[in-house]
Amino acid sequence: MTLRGRVGVLAGVAASVIAAAIGVGVCALFVSQQAATVDGTLVRAAAQSGAIAQAIKSKVADQAGQPVFSAPVSLRDAELQLFPDGVTAGAGTTVGTMTDADVAVAEARKDPYFSDVTIDGRSFRAFTTKMTGTDHGLVRAAYPYATITADRRRLVSACAALAVLLGVGTGLLGRALAGRTLAPVARVTAAFDRVRRTGRLDERLAVSGSDEVAEMSRAMNEMLAALEASTLAQKQLVADASHELRTPLTSVLTNLDLLDEQPGLADPKAPLYVDRAREQAGQLRRIVDDVIDLARQGHVAPTLVPTRLDLLARRVATQAAARADSVRFAVRTVPCPLVADEDAVSRAIANLVDNAVAWSPPGGTVTIESGHADGHAWVAVTDEGPGIPAHDLPHVFERFYRSPEARPKPGSGLGLAIVAAVAAAHGGAATASSDAGGTRLVLSLPAPPDAD
Repeated sequence: MTLRGRVGVLAGVAASVIAAAIGVGVCALFVSQQAATVDGTLVRAAAQSGAIAQAIKSKVADQAGQPVFSAPVSLRDAELQLFPDGVTAGAGTTVGTMTDADVAVAEARKDPYFSDVTIDGRSFRAFTTKMTGTDHGLVRAAYPYATITADRRRLVSACAALAVLLGVGTGLLGRALAGRTLAPVARVTAAFDRVRRTGRLDERLAVSGSDEVAEMSRAMNEMLAALEASTLAQKQLVADASHELRTPLTSVLTNLDLLDEQPGLADPKAPLYVDRAREQAGQLRRIVDDVIDLARQGHVAPTLVPTRLDLLARRVATQAAARADSVRFAVRTVPCPLVADEDAVSRAIANLVDNAVAWSPPGGTVTIESGHADGHAWVAVTDEGPGIPAHDLPHVFERFYRSPEARPKPGSGLGLAIVAAVAAAHGGAATASSDAGGTRLVLSLPAPPDAD
């Protein structure tokens, strides 16, 4: 059953339950009021007993006969049994056997009373009282329970019919209103279904209003946009990686083919072919490692620990100085407390330093600095290279981006992209500035509140 149908059913059931509860209350009130009304009718009918008896006597006197009160007198729904001459305990009558209590009522020694009696299989509500205008007369007014029961049945039937009609009507109305209310939800569901069937992530929902459905639509649009961006990034990464891997892989295969030719390893150039293949294999490994590292930065949450950015920068500088003897290193740092992923930040600083070493002229100086300002700790690496052209500067942190001047140099084109990914994972930023005297790359990360 659809959500719209369930809402309609629930609305109908709820309306029926409410109507049934109201009906029970109405029936209870009706029964109470009906009992009071019946008793009142009996009292009023009994009060007319003296006048009725006098009327009977007058009519019989006109006909020169004797009045007979053995048969009950019908007065609307009530029946009156008159005993103008009194009653005797144990005497049988059309309204039951008389008792001492009835004799006491007739003689005004006992208050009138109500009772339930059965006469010839018929049930009555009865009222026994002293007959007006007599010394010891008695009257018993009776009201048939069949009439009372019929009235109650009619009321119960009407309440049941009302409950059913109200339930059905409310259910249909609830279903219609649910259809209008849930129409936006149906559109969201349809959009999800289209995405599932077509695989298109450029699907977007029209958003209007500020209710929960609008918020859900906005969330869906944001999710689809994020998925689309992630998918495009993955496709671009695969395409770029394929392109970057093709050149060193072709070189490796070419050198292996040369070795496979006669005279093979006996060829004087064989060591050269092996060195070239080994160099290109190393390039392949670096590209694969960088691709894995970049993917990890985008999908694995950083392991945050208290550390110091200045100490990480000095450690990287020491390691770089040990393997790069063609340049000098100048390190100027100040204590910079930080909560960050040490491995990731160290890798990012190392990439900045490697980039500076690659572009510095022999004998040049690579300057490594650190500091903190505006709630951020930063590390900057400056080289004395030729600088980055203005049209290339906005792209230096993009994956696999390599300017024409950089393509002859070794590298995967992912080093600075990893720096940007580390910065983003920590809520920081990576920036670049350049002129003819060199390039300055800065990694800025949020610092603890008391770092300044």
